[in-house]
Amino acid sequence: MLIYPENEWNIYDEDGTMLPWYTVPSLNWIKNNLSNDLSVLEIGGGNSTLWWRKNARSVHTIECNEYCANQLGCSICDPFEIANTIDDLKESFDVVIVDGGGERGDYILNAFQVCDNFFIVDNWQQSEVCVYNDEIVAYLYNNTKQQLVFKQENHKDWKTAIFIKK
Repeated sequence: MLIYPENEWNIYDEDGTMLPWYTVPSLNWIKNNLSNDLSVLEIGGGNSTLWWRKNARSVHTIECNEYCANQLGCSICDPFEIANTIDDLKESFDVVIVDGGGERGDYILNAFQVCDNFFIVDNWQQSEVCVYNDEIVAYLYNNTKQQLVFKQENHKDWKTAIFIKK
C-alpha cells in the first residue's frame, strides 16, 4: 500500500519512508517482485537511496551533485566521469538504477554491464530528461528477456522502465 500525502511527487510507504521518485506502477512492481536480499547500484541518489538502504542488502550510490552526495554519504563524481566510475567498481549488482542527470547515453551501457538481474531506468524516453539513441534502446531490448515500461497516470510522458536480464 502506498500513502499519498501533499503532492504526486512525495509518496510514502506504510512505515513513513518516502519512496523513490519512480512512477507509481513501477514502485508497486518493485515492492511486489524484488526481495530485500539484493545488491543495488544507483546512479543518481536522493529519496531512492534512503529507501533502497532500508529495502536492499547493500546500496552503492554514484551522485554528481555535491550537496546530495554529502547529505547521503555516497560517492560523488563529475557527470562526464560516470562511465569510468562504474568501470572502476569492479563488481556487479543485482539491481542497477539509472536516475541521474547528465547525458545518460554516455554511461548507460557501462551500467548495464555491471547489472546481474534488474536494470531500472527512470524517466525512460522522457523528452525533457533524456532521449536515448536507437542503438541504446535496441541494445537494451536485445539483451533482456523482459521489458516492462510503466507510465505515470496523468503525466504526459513520465515512464519508468525495468529490463530483466537474460
